[in-house]
Amino acid sequence: MHIVEIIIVVLAMFVVMVQLMGTPNIDTDWSRVSLSMKADDLLHSLEAAGIEWFNSARLSAAINSTLNMSNLIYSVRLSNVIKPDMRVGCICFNEGEFAEVKAALETPTFSINSQSPGFRVENITADELPFNYNVIIIMDRNISYTNAYKYLANGGGLIEVRDLSLMLAGPGENFGDEGNVHQKLFGIAFSSEMPQPSQAEISFNSQATFPNSTYFNVYNYFSHIPNSTGMKINETHYFPDFLGSEEQIKIILPSARALMNQSGTGSPALIVNKAVAENRGRTAWLSGGRLLTEDDMSVLIKSLAIWASGEEFSVLPSISMVSPMKATMCKVYNRDMMQPVEIELTMGSVY
Repeated sequence: MHIVEIIIVVLAMFVVMVQLMGTPNIDTDWSRVSLSMKADDLLHSLEAAGIEWFNSARLSAAINSTLNMSNLIYSVRLSNVIKPDMRVGCICFNEGEFAEVKAALETPTFSINSQSPGFRVENITADELPFNYNVIIIMDRNISYTNAYKYLANGGGLIEVRDLSLMLAGPGENFGDEGNVHQKLFGIAFSSEMPQPSQAEISFNSQATFPNSTYFNVYNYFSHIPNSTGMKINETHYFPDFLGSEEQIKIILPSARALMNQSGTGSPALIVNKAVAENRGRTAWLSGGRLLTEDDMSVLIKSLAIWASGEEFSVLPSISMVSPMKATMCKVYNRDMMQPVEIELTMGSVY
């Protein structure tokens, strides 16, 4: 009988141990819940106190004061925003093109929704696309598909300003690296089935101007960034024709969108694409028939550069944390234009 009783006791203890092993660690789970609540409270307290979310020094000081020398560390990221400082690389054919891009982006300076973003334009070569540039503008030059893919997969943005023809955007592998760049990354190709451009005016289409569309921000920036006179461009602005007679371009990727078309022919003049390389990176092709220093073109290239840069800003960059928890909130800026911004606070421990 003693042996049977011992076996029963052992089995009972085993069942209890299995149940205990499957029970969540109350201390650990409560710590994570507590951390999540603390992050959420801190996020809303900072907003209620009127913190300047783009000011890293003040934001860090306010968070440190609240945490009071605890072992918690943190990061703050803003989404759907204009980066305060955008580093732009220009792959230009000559010094004249570089001067054109630099002038179009860096002047005049402007303020929007109480922020004063800026561009730093630098001349680079086509041999390599450095990851430390937010945006790279390509003017009449060819680039490597492999380099372009790696750059975009790292979160960069490519803008090509160029008249395209059959020799640059043609179908099939016969067009090599440059054909792959346009077809696989920009989502465009030459097609003789498309109508030939005329000399009619060009404007944003209804898809670009619809507030809920994926690429609305390009038009939103364009219609709110002031030009050289300090005035905004009319929301129904028409551009003089700048398409080449051989630019019979069609979209071949479902993610790509034409945002500007020519009246009558419907020929696209601006095509954008996003999440093109490992679900990251943005591209834009703009026909190159006008100087970028013209008032409307200067505002347009600024708008494209802002959008292509990714529209995210790490105010306090992310660092390695133990068991991080995130809290988010939405804040709407509307002094100059409607801009819903997501603010994300991540908190975790050092050890």
